[in-house]
Amino acid sequence: MFAKLPVLALVAVAGVLLAAAVVPLIGWWSAVTVPAGYFDAFRALGSLALGHLVWSYAVVGLLGTGIVVLLGSLATLALARAPRAAVIAMLLVGFYLGAHALLPALQGQPGLALLAARPWWGYGIELAVLTSALAAGWLYGRRQRPVAPA
Repeated sequence: MFAKLPVLALVAVAGVLLAAAVVPLIGWWSAVTVPAGYFDAFRALGSLALGHLVWSYAVVGLLGTGIVVLLGSLATLALARAPRAAVIAMLLVGFYLGAHALLPALQGQPGLALLAARPWWGYGIELAVLTSALAAGWLYGRRQRPVAPA
């Protein structure tokens, strides 16, 4: 396992680079306006916050970051010679560290303090990144195993 540590460190660096590539996309997809009437169903449920979480997850997260994270995770899994779970975990650690600590610090902004101050419905992008990376791990595992004939 100790022989894999340099590979996993490179995977964490790849996660930081992936975060640097995705941050501009978050801003671009955040500018997409919510369609009129979108919040009506959530208003009927009595939870506008849930509507914000769903929009942040589906539009900003999955479309803005999820596709890039999925492709980056698949490429990292193909290149890294390490266990799949360890690669996904280190890629996510690098991504979250880069997105919430290193990139804001380079721009002179508070990073982790803002992360902790967010309401619960503000974590849609992080959930989308997690979902995309786990989906990449699942897809990569399916590609590795031959499918049994029916």
